[in-house]
Amino acid sequence: MSVTDNKKTILSMIEHAQKKYTQSKLSGGNCGTFALALARELADRKISGVTLGILFKDENGESETPKQILDMETDVYHVVLEYANDRYDGTGKTTNTKLLQLAKRQYKDDKPSFVTDVKFDDKHLKRLIENDTNWSIDSSKFQSCFKEI
Repeated sequence: MSVTDNKKTILSMIEHAQKKYTQSKLSGGNCGTFALALARELADRKISGVTLGILFKDENGESETPKQILDMETDVYHVVLEYANDRYDGTGKTTNTKLLQLAKRQYKDDKPSFVTDVKFDDKHLKRLIENDTNWSIDSSKFQSCFKEI
């Protein structure tokens, strides 16, 4: 499949999950489990080049890996899926501007840090998501939802 087809697949998977869970359940604390499940399902479908991005509070500006973020015990604001220079979350396609607005509006952080190109199978990522986000739906439930389409 082409990159354009893959992007359409990502959006259709997000839309399906929105119908099943509502958009609000795909955001907030579940953004990490949702992005992780989406990345895993895309890998299962042989779509390569998928990574995750993590928006977080980093007063030192030195964190570049999930392990470093985990060790800092800081606030994780949002997790997004990255594919072919675009970012996706439970709302659909998102932008850097929207991510910055989210950090400012919800967390009063004018200068959040953002780590990109995180491999979804990074051994520290799942622990970071489970420990530092306010999730209520496990990634396996989201991934089962994607298998329906």
